[in-house]
Amino acid sequence: RLAAFEAEQAALQAESVRQRQELDRSLDEAEAAIRRGAAEELERIEARYESEQNRLKQAHDEACWEAAAVYEASRGGLKSEFDQALAQIGEAGQRAADIAAAAREQLVAYKQERLLEEVPQLLAGDVPAAREGQPAAAATAALARAEAHLTQLRELGVARAAAGLAPVLWLVMWLAAIALPVWLVFPRPAVWAAVTIPVAGLGWAGTLWVVRMLVRRRTLEVYVPLLQALAEAERARDVWKARLVRHYKHDRERHRADKRRKRAAADAQYQRDLGELVAWHERSAQAVVAERDRALAELARRRESETARCDAQAQARLEESRLQYQRASHAMHDRFDLARQQALSRYQRQHTEVLESWQAGRAKLLAHIDSLQQCVQEAFPAWDALAAQYQPPQGFPTALPVGLWHVPAVSLAEVLPEAEPIGPFCLPALVPFPQRPSLVFRAAGAGREQAVHAIQAALLRLLTSLPPGKVRFTVIDPVGLGQNFAAFMHLCDYDEQIIGGRIWTEPGQIEARLADLCEQMETIIQKYLRNEYATLDEYNAQAGEVAEPYRVLVIANFPVNFSEGAARRLLNIAASGPRCGVHLLVSVDEKQPLPPGFALADLEAHAHLLAWHHDAFQWQDPLFQPLCFQLAEPPDPETCTRLLRTLGQHLQGARRVEVPFARIATPADSYWSASAAAGVAVPLGPAGATRLQYLRLGSGTAQHVLVAGKTGSGKSTLLHALITNLALTYSPDEVELYLVDFKKGVEFKTYAAHRLPHARVVAIESDREFGLSVLERLDAELKHRGDLFRALGVQDLAGYRRADGQPLPRILLVIDEFQEFFVEDDKLAQQAALLLDRLVRQGRAFGMHVLLGSQTLAGAYTLARSTLGQMAVRIALQCSEADAHLILSEENAAARLLSRPGEAIYNDAGGLVEANQPFQVAWIDDDVRERYLTEIQSLCQQRHAAADGRPHAYPPIVFEGNVPAELQNNTMLSSLLAGHIAPSPLAPCCWLGEPVAIKEPTAARLVRASGLNLAVVGQQEETALGMLAAAALSLVVQAARGMPGAALFVLDGSPAGSRASALWQQLAAAFPSVIRHLSFRDTTSLIGQLAAEADRRLQAREFEAAGWFCIIYDLGRLRDLRKAEDDFGFARSDQPLPPSRQWANVLRDGPGVGIHTLLWCDTWSNLQRALDRQALREFGLRVAMQMSQADSSNWLDSPAASRLGLHRALLASEGEGLLEKFRPYSVPPVAWIEGLGARLQGAATPAGL
Repeated sequence: RLAAFEAEQAALQAESVRQRQELDRSLDEAEAAIRRGAAEELERIEARYESEQNRLKQAHDEACWEAAAVYEASRGGLKSEFDQALAQIGEAGQRAADIAAAAREQLVAYKQERLLEEVPQLLAGDVPAAREGQPAAAATAALARAEAHLTQLRELGVARAAAGLAPVLWLVMWLAAIALPVWLVFPRPAVWAAVTIPVAGLGWAGTLWVVRMLVRRRTLEVYVPLLQALAEAERARDVWKARLVRHYKHDRERHRADKRRKRAAADAQYQRDLGELVAWHERSAQAVVAERDRALAELARRRESETARCDAQAQARLEESRLQYQRASHAMHDRFDLARQQALSRYQRQHTEVLESWQAGRAKLLAHIDSLQQCVQEAFPAWDALAAQYQPPQGFPTALPVGLWHVPAVSLAEVLPEAEPIGPFCLPALVPFPQRPSLVFRAAGAGREQAVHAIQAALLRLLTSLPPGKVRFTVIDPVGLGQNFAAFMHLCDYDEQIIGGRIWTEPGQIEARLADLCEQMETIIQKYLRNEYATLDEYNAQAGEVAEPYRVLVIANFPVNFSEGAARRLLNIAASGPRCGVHLLVSVDEKQPLPPGFALADLEAHAHLLAWHHDAFQWQDPLFQPLCFQLAEPPDPETCTRLLRTLGQHLQGARRVEVPFARIATPADSYWSASAAAGVAVPLGPAGATRLQYLRLGSGTAQHVLVAGKTGSGKSTLLHALITNLALTYSPDEVELYLVDFKKGVEFKTYAAHRLPHARVVAIESDREFGLSVLERLDAELKHRGDLFRALGVQDLAGYRRADGQPLPRILLVIDEFQEFFVEDDKLAQQAALLLDRLVRQGRAFGMHVLLGSQTLAGAYTLARSTLGQMAVRIALQCSEADAHLILSEENAAARLLSRPGEAIYNDAGGLVEANQPFQVAWIDDDVRERYLTEIQSLCQQRHAAADGRPHAYPPIVFEGNVPAELQNNTMLSSLLAGHIAPSPLAPCCWLGEPVAIKEPTAARLVRASGLNLAVVGQQEETALGMLAAAALSLVVQAARGMPGAALFVLDGSPAGSRASALWQQLAAAFPSVIRHLSFRDTTSLIGQLAAEADRRLQAREFEAAGWFCIIYDLGRLRDLRKAEDDFGFARSDQPLPPSRQWANVLRDGPGVGIHTLLWCDTWSNLQRALDRQALREFGLRVAMQMSQADSSNWLDSPAASRLGLHRALLASEGEGLLEKFRPYSVPPVAWIEGLGARLQGAATPAGL
C-alpha cells in the first residue's frame, strides 16, 4: 500500500514539475526577447552618441589648430621683423666700431697714442642723451658726423709734417742750414762737427716739438667731436634696441592673447554642444530602459499568476491522494504498535544492567581522553593558530608532543549491539621534558626525508613551547648542506645565538661544534652543578635571571662527515647531556657505515628510538607495538616562515639578562665601611645560582685589569657597576678614580654631574692629548708616592698606612677604548705606551691600578704585548674567537662561547684556562645609578659636615670633549673675582678656553712687547665669538680688580641685528665704564685715535700707561682697514695717512706701549687681503680653528689645524714656541653677563673713554 501511494505521489509531482518547466521556458523566452530589443536600441543610441561626440571633438580640434596656426604665422612675422631690426642695429654698431678703430689707427700713425686714454676720460658723462622720437635716425646721423670727422682726421696736413720720414727731413734741413755758416767760422773738421751737430740737434728738436704740439691741438679739434658723435650713436642704438624689444614683446603678447581668446571660444562652443549631446543621450537611454522595465514588470506579473495556478492544481491532487492513503494505513499501524510494545518491554528488561555498566565505563574513559586532548591542544596549539596568534609561554612544559597514537575501536557488538563503541580515537604521543626528550630516527631511503620532517616539527614545537631564548640549537646537515633546516635561519635575523649563526656541514666544523658543546657541558658541570644540583633544571630554579638555556643538538643523516673523534664526542653528549640540559634530535642513515668503534646502541640507549618500517616510523618499545604511530608534521613553508618570523620578533631582547644591581650592591648600613689598605674587592655580578663574582685588586698578581668585548656586549654596564659599587663600598679616602672615556658617548658624564667624590678626573669623549696628560699626572703621583715610601722605608700601601697613620687612597685608572691612544704611530702614542707600561709595572707597590677597556685588542698599533702580559686580571665579554685568544690567552678561547650581553669570563691568572670564572654582569639602569650617586653625594656632605662643621666636596677635573667649554667654570677667573689673586697690569691674560690637558685654562698673555697682538682665524663664527667675548670679559674683570684706566674698544663688523652684534652691545651695556662698542662706520675715527695715542705714548715714553685693547670682529667686512692696491708705502708728508697705514703703525708700535689688537677673520685668504706680510708678523699670538692643510701650514707653520674637530682650536705663541690645543669657550649666557656686570659696578671709568 505504501509503495503504491508513493508511486502515485511521485507521478503527480512529476506532472506538476513538467507543467511548471514549460511555463517557465515560454516566459523566459519572452523576457529574453524584451531584453534583447532594449539592448539593441541602447547600442544604436550609444553609436550615434559616440559619432556625434567625435564630430564635436573634431570641430573643436580644428578651431584650436586654426587659432594656433594664425598665432604661429603672426609670431614668425614679428620675429623676422625683430631680427631684421636687430641686424640693422648690429650693422650700426659694427660701423661705429670700424670708425673708432680707424681713428685709433690714425692717432697711432700721428704718434698721438696718449690721446686714446686722455680724451675718453675728459668726455666721460658729457654725451647728450639720445632723442626718444627717432633713435634710428639719430644713430645714422651721428655715425655720418663721425665719418666726416674721421675724414678730416685723415686729411690733417700739419699731422703729415710729423709723421713718417718727415722728422728725418727736418733733421737734414737743419744740418744743411747750420753746416755752411759754421764751416766758414770754424774750418777745422773736429770743431765744425762738435758745433754743427749739437746746434742742428737742438734746432731739430725744437722744431719737432712745435710741430707735434700743433698736431696735438688739431687732432684734438677733430678727434673729440668724433668720439662725441660715436657716443651719441651708441646712446641712440641703445634707445633704438630698447624700443624695438619693447614693441616686439607688446605685439607678441597681443597675438598670444588673441590665440587664447579664440581657443577659449572654441572650448566654450565645444562644451555647449557636448552638453546638448549628453542630455539627448541620457533622455534616449532612459526612455528605452523605462520601456524595457515596464514590459519586464508585466511579464513578471504574468509569471506569478500562471505559477500560482499550476501550484494550486498540483497541491489539490496531492492532498486528495494523501487522504486516501491515511485512511487505509491507520488500521494497520494500530495492530503493529501493540505487538512492538510488547517485544520492547521484554528486551529492555533483559539488557538494562549490561547497558548501564558499559555506558558508565565508556563515559569515564572518554572523559579522561577528552581531558588529555584538551590539555595538549591548549598547551600545544595547531601550527596555523600559533602563526596567527602566538603568545610566548611563561613556564616550561613537562612533556612535548612528537606525534599521535591511533587507537582502534573497541566494541561489544556481538553481545550488546545497542552499546556505543569506544573509539577509534587518537592519543598524543608525548616525551618527558626535560628528563628525556631526545629522539633518534633510524631510516633509509624515503624514511630519511620523513625523519627530517619530524625533526623540523620537533624543533618548532620546542621553540613555541619554551619561553623565548630558553633553548638553543646546534644544527648539523652534511648531506642537505643546510637545506633541510634553511627555514630556521630566519631566526638568525633576530638572534644569531638561537641557531648558532649557521648550519654546519663540513667534518672540521662538526667536530668543532661538538667540542664547543662538550666544553659548555664541562663549564655547567664544574662551575654550576657541581655536587649541589642533580640537573640543570634544578639549577635554573635557583639561578633566576642567570638561568642557563637548554641546548639541542640536531643531526641529519648521521654518520655522514662524522670523524671518529666527532662520533666519540657525540656519545659523551648523549650520556651526560640530559643532566646539563643538552638533548639530541638525530636521524641515522642505516645505509651509511658507522665510524670505527662506534656502537649505535650506545646512542640509542639515551633516547627514544623510532625505526622506519613498512613506509612508516614505528616506536621501538614493546608496550606500543599494537598501536599505529603517526609522526607530527611540520607546517607548510609559508606558515613555517610566518611562525618563525613571529618567534624571531619575540626573541629580540629575550636573550637579555638583567640581574638587578641591588643583588650585588653594598647595603646602606655598610657604605664606606671597607678598608682598601690590603686591596679592593667589589662584586660585579652573580657567578652561578648563589655565588657572586668579585673583582679583587691589590693581592698577588691581581693588580691591573684588561676588559674586552664587542659593541653591545655589556662593557659599559660592567664599568658602571664597578664604579658605582666601588664608590658605595669605599670612601674617597680609600679609593680615588681617574675616569677616561675615548668613546663617542657620555658614559662617564653622570659622575661629573653628581660630583662623585672619588673621581679626581672625568674625561668624556676625551682627546688623546688629555688622556696623555692624565697619564703624566699619575706618573708624577707615582714618583711622589715612591719618595714617600722610601722616606718611611715601607714596601707597599698597607705598610705606609701603618707607618704614617694617614689615609693614602688607592688609585684606579679606568680608560675605556684605550686603543685610541695608538690610532696613530706618533710621539704621543709612544709617550702613552711608555707611561702605561710604567704604571702597570710599578704601580702595584704604590696602590695604583689600571683598568683598560676596548672592543678589540687587534690592530696594527696597540699597547705592547709585554705590558698587556703584566695585567693578570682579564674580563672577557662577548667577542670573536680571535679576540678571545687576545684577551685571555692563545690556549684559551672560552669567550667565543659567550652568547648574551653581560655574560662574561673573569680570569685572574693571566688568561689560563683553569682560572676561567663565568659570571653575569649586574644590570644598573640610569635611574638606579642616579639614585645611588645622589646617596653617595649626600653621604659625602654629611661625613665632612660632621667632621669639620662645613660641607666638603671633591670637585673632579672634568673634560667634556663633545661640548664647548664654559667661561663660568674658569677657576682662575673665579679666583680673580673673589680677590684671591691679583691681575698683572703689564701682562693681562685673555682666557680663550679649557686646555686639552690637566693644567690652567688656556690664555693669551698680552705682554708689553712688540708683535704681541692676537688673531683668531677660522670659519666657525660661533666659536670665534665665544673666544673673543671670553677675552673681553677676562680683560673687564682684570680692569676692575687691578688695571685702572684700562679701555676696551670693540670694532664690530658683524651685520646689524645679528647675534654677534647683539652680544657686543650687551657687553657694552653691562660694562659701560670699560667697553665701547663701535660699528664699521667708526673705523677711521677709532684707528686714528689709537694711532694718535700710540704715537703720544712713544713720544712721551709712557711704557706703563693703562692698557688699551681693540677687538676687531669680522675683519673681512671692514674694508677701510684693507691696504689699497696702489699703496706702495710712499706718502706725502702733508697728506694724512689712510686708516690702513695707521692701523699698521698701531699693530707695530702699540703692543710695546700697552695698546693691543685682538681680531677675528674668517679665512686665511681674507686675512692676507687685509694685511701684508709685515703686518702679519705683528701677530705673535695666533689661534686657528679647523681649516685646510695649506692654510694651517701658512698660518701656524704646521698642518695640525687641518686635523681639528668640533669644539677644538690651536693657540700658537711665537715667543714661547708653543702650540697648544684647547676647547674654546662658548658664548657666555646673557644672564651671567648681566650678573657679572652688576657685581663689578663701581669700577672707575678709564681715561681713554
